[in-house]
Parts: sequence; C-alpha cells; structure tokens
Amino acid sequence: MAAVVGVAGPGDPGTDEWSAALARGVAAAGTVGTVSSLQVVPAGDDGLPDADDTAVRRLLDEFGGSDPLLVELARTLHGYLTGNAAATIERVTQALVPETTVLVGHGFGAVVAFDVLRRARSTGLRGLVTLGCPLSLTVVRRALNIPEPLARPDGVRWVNVLDPDDVRTGGEGLADLGPGITDEYVDNGEPPHSVEAYLAQGSTGRGVLTALTG
Repeated sequence: MAAVVGVAGPGDPGTDEWSAALARGVAAAGTVGTVSSLQVVPAGDDGLPDADDTAVRRLLDEFGGSDPLLVELARTLHGYLTGNAAATIERVTQALVPETTVLVGHGFGAVVAFDVLRRARSTGLRGLVTLGCPLSLTVVRRALNIPEPLARPDGVRWVNVLDPDDVRTGGEGLADLGPGITDEYVDNGEPPHSVEAYLAQGSTGRGVLTALTG
C-alpha cells in the first residue's frame, strides 16, 4: 500500500531507481520529510506490435518533428488510443489505495496519470506531480479529447515540472491551460527527459512532500 504511486513512461526504470532519485529530490527540496512508500506502475510500452505506421506518421506530422523521442511518443499515443488505454487505466487505478495521497507521472505516464484522475469518481489524492508532461502539446490533448481548461479534482494540488529542452513538452508548461497548475522549470542536463533527473529535482521533492504532509 503506497503513499506515492508513480506512473512510468516507456523505457523508465523501476521502483528502486525511482525511490533513490526521489530521495535526492526530497533532500534537494530542503524540507524535512521522507517518502515512506512508493509503487511504480508502467504506463505501457511504446505502441502496439502492429502499430499503424501511417497513423504514427500522421501524428508526427502534427507534432512537426521527427526527433526519436517524438517518434516514441507518437507510437505510444497511437497504441494507447487503439487498445492500451483501458488496461493501462485499470492497472494504475488498482494501485490507488486509500493510503495513496500523491500521483507522480513521467512522460506519457504523466498523461496517463491525468487521464486516470479525470475519469476517477473520487480519490483520496492530494497531489499530482507531472514530469516532462506532453499535455502541453495540442495534438496530444486533441487526440485524447481533453477539453480546456485542464481540470483537476477538488483538493488536488498539481505541480508540473519541466525542462525547457525536453522535446516531449515542446518547451511549454501547463499553467496557461488550466487553473491551479504550477509550472516549475528545471535544468536536467543531458538527457533532458531523464526521469531520474526529474525526480532528483528539489521542485519534484517539494511537490511530493507538500501533498504528503497536507
């Protein structure tokens, strides 16, 4: 039963690596506190085995680039839309127990975390922390039929952490897309989309601890 549930993007490491990196983020936040328990759930792979290359290319055209990270994002988004969504949402939802107070998502895992929250009837969550979140990209929101403004459940504090050089965010935050969203800009170095670099940021540690302690 985890107080913090992480939703990992494709290629992300597991719970041990997340825990170690988040501990560094908590230390960097300069705030007294610890994360007592963390469970990481995979958002899914980088697309279905029979992913429609034409559809993926269409998404890439909308993204306006062919960076390998955008190719992976397009394949993951296509896979989610054409068959992975229900199973992925169920997997994350099953991890949310009454003791869970913070949901952390990285990359496409951040999209899934938001998708779970917007579908949930009720949760005990107090915090959503998104890392390198592609919801800043219009094509992602449109593909998932996510209306604006982005809505968060009452009582949930949303902190969005991004590196402006992270291509999967388009260098843009989420604060302008909905009320109550706080953008925190960081410098992850290389590679800018690294989940361990994101988790080790003081902004991430502070966002998690604030939600945990109420």
